[in-house]
Amino acid sequence: MLITYNLSKGEKLEPIINLANSYKDNIMDNKKEKRPTKKGLINEIETLDSNKVFNLLSLTRTNIDNLIAVRDLLKGVK
Repeated sequence: MLITYNLSKGEKLEPIINLANSYKDNIMDNKKEKRPTKKGLINEIETLDSNKVFNLLSLTRTNIDNLIAVRDLLKGVK
């Protein structure tokens, strides 16, 4: 963070914080959590599906949110 001082008008030294740097630091701290990949979810569902009930070719055409739901159902997560 860059700090400069205001020396105008004979005032005391007052730090002026460079807002661009603090904003950049704030953005770097707010990283999103990565979503699982479709390939990773399909592999996880394949290992959890011990009875081989699911058609994996059909599952590759579904969206990630539904794959997460199927994985959670197989895991027994509520």
